[in-house]
Amino acid sequence: MARKEKKTSPFKVFGILCLIILIFASLWVIAVRLVFKNQNVTPSISDTSLYVVRTTDMEPDIEQNTLLFITNKVPTQDDLGSVIVVDDVKTYGTVAVRLRNIITENDAVMYEVGFDSSESTTVVNSSQIVGVAETMDHFVGWAIVQSGTTQGMLLLILTPLLLVIIFFALNSWWKQRRNAKQYLGHKEKVRELEKQVEAIEAEKTEVVERLTKEKEKLLKEVEKEETKENPEPLTPVEEIVEIKEELKQSASNTAIEELLRLCEEENEKLKAQFMVSDDDVDTPAPEVTAPEEPVEPVTDDDVAEAVKHIAETDPEE
Repeated sequence: MARKEKKTSPFKVFGILCLIILIFASLWVIAVRLVFKNQNVTPSISDTSLYVVRTTDMEPDIEQNTLLFITNKVPTQDDLGSVIVVDDVKTYGTVAVRLRNIITENDAVMYEVGFDSSESTTVVNSSQIVGVAETMDHFVGWAIVQSGTTQGMLLLILTPLLLVIIFFALNSWWKQRRNAKQYLGHKEKVRELEKQVEAIEAEKTEVVERLTKEKEKLLKEVEKEETKENPEPLTPVEEIVEIKEELKQSASNTAIEELLRLCEEENEKLKAQFMVSDDDVDTPAPEVTAPEEPVEPVTDDDVAEAVKHIAETDPEE
């Protein structure tokens, strides 16, 4: 399954940019304060030196706070009219000046220089010359100058820092709001799931009740079928009545024999009721009043006569 790509919000991108700006601004301020420690310094990178014009002496050609990129070399006749940077100028220190003339006296080469804002000139030797200005950048120079001041340092550091703080505060608020929405959404889903569970439980209960009723119904039907297959045994009287009905329809030998068997069982019961076994001789028996007329046992002739009489009797009598 393809992994879903997580989108980055513009708000988060803004916060990351502010943090990067804060880091670079801090490094920039530290570097400027270390490299441009004073106005007379000209840091060098390979054959190129840097110098910030901090005065208005070269206006309008070179504005104040312009950064000059200087090629480290001694100027020649081809460089007349160019801007050069000179060290240890009396009362000025390191300055950017215009090369007015090159003077050669007794094998010594001197350079006449001056400011654009003044007609006065001064003479310097080759050891004082840093190099010839090739290009310039006013914005970078202004940034360097501002970074060297307290106000500029606060502006460069506090502004992105404030933006970062605002970002984290807004990010925290946005996360809390998103979490609250997610919590409400999850809570609503839980409620829906609880309702579904309740509906399923109710349906389950209904199904169980229906199945229970069907089970009871099936048990009753099975019991009814079993009752039909295995009817309850008939009593002797009922059996006699049933055999009587069979004899009326057909006086078969099987029915007669069955009736004789029942009569014999009844005869044996009567004998057992009025006779005493050998185990009861030692035990005094209760006094039994003899019937006025002795009961004669039933003989086979009597049974045959009874069967004949039953067969001829009308079932409605």
